[in-house]
Amino acid sequence: MEQRTKERFSNVLIWGAFIVLGLTLILGILGICLQNDVLSHFSDLSVVFGIILTFGSFVISFRQTSKKDALQFLIDLQRSFFNDPEINAVYQKLESGTLLDLGEDGLGGKDRLGVQKYISHFDFVYLLYQNGDASLAEIDDIFSYYLFDAANNEQIQKNCIKQYYCYYPKFIKLYRIFRNYHQKMDLDIINEGKLSLETFLKEIGLDSEDAVKKSPRHN
Repeated sequence: MEQRTKERFSNVLIWGAFIVLGLTLILGILGICLQNDVLSHFSDLSVVFGIILTFGSFVISFRQTSKKDALQFLIDLQRSFFNDPEINAVYQKLESGTLLDLGEDGLGGKDRLGVQKYISHFDFVYLLYQNGDASLAEIDDIFSYYLFDAANNEQIQKNCIKQYYCYYPKFIKLYRIFRNYHQKMDLDIINEGKLSLETFLKEIGLDSEDAVKKSPRHN
């Protein structure tokens, strides 16, 4: 409903701009023909107003187009969870509670690549939100369930995030953004009752963004 209202407002601006410019042309011609300074002066003011109105309408239309593109990108990202066989395999195991095959120390294992691809998708989601191309409510509605499903999984915490957290800063930031939003809005957090990622991060000394940026492989 809100999007349709904005589109109608933009259309009104565009048509208004054309009408103003049309009247300006008529008044300008009348001013010249009748040699009327008042009409000519009013015509000049109308030109300025028409230009401002036209520019504003096109700015709004451009923003609406960018918004639609961003939302379409979010929808495509969601579909990729199910279209990518490796990501889908990880998702099915997370949903069913089946153990993931992550190999030794997070290396190897047939699910390792799928988990990496699964987590990496949230980098794009975070960037869309950070750049203002999508609202928190929009990305939360589409992606928070999948993020919490992975973030609050004990295997992923111990075998992936603990060892390689420096590669997942955007995932961790987005998790905290979603978590704070859900707490504020009194929304459920998937698997929060088992071992939340926030609790796990504090246990391993990663309770700040600066700590997350430091690589355990370079200590």
